[in-house]
Amino acid sequence: MQEIREKLILVIKELQFAARKDEVKVLEKYINLWNPIKFVSQNEIEAIINEVIDKRENDKTKQP
Repeated sequence: MQEIREKLILVIKELQFAARKDEVKVLEKYINLWNPIKFVSQNEIEAIINEVIDKRENDKTKQP
């Protein structure tokens, strides 16, 4: 019986550190708002910028 009590106390202590449902909902809201799947890396941004610069330079050389 004592061992069961000790295990229950340990479980209770661990549960105190777990996130509550409302806290998880707040995190979910912010994750959906920020939509991190659409984040880009610095390398991707640099590649996009270089493509735009190259395109503009090519367009300028094609003009009469």
